[in-house]
Amino acid sequence: MVELVFVFVILSILTLIIVPKIRGAKVKAQRATVVTTLRNLMTTQEAYWSQYDNYASSVTDAGFETLPGITVNIIVSTPSGWSAKAVEDVFNTECAVYYGTAAPLAPATQPHVIGCQ
Repeated sequence: MVELVFVFVILSILTLIIVPKIRGAKVKAQRATVVTTLRNLMTTQEAYWSQYDNYASSVTDAGFETLPGITVNIIVSTPSGWSAKAVEDVFNTECAVYYGTAAPLAPATQPHVIGCQ
């Protein structure tokens, strides 16, 4: 009986250690997905600009499709720059990017560099 209690205690301790690490790995994976989504949008915007001499003002105009659970909005769009924000629904991961003359959009702090919080 003592052995069973000992095994249960050991398993409980291991569970307390492993579960937060698994959640952290899921958060990192979701962040990577949001960053990849914004990178794909950057490529789409450049293709749109090369065709129309302007950046798309919405993801629909750009013909950009996102993955389920990720919301992408183009915030500013001018012929000389644009900014966008992407939010992942489960862990509420938020990333942003801006390009050209568009004003910085938090959490991005440098043009062409995706920032996340």
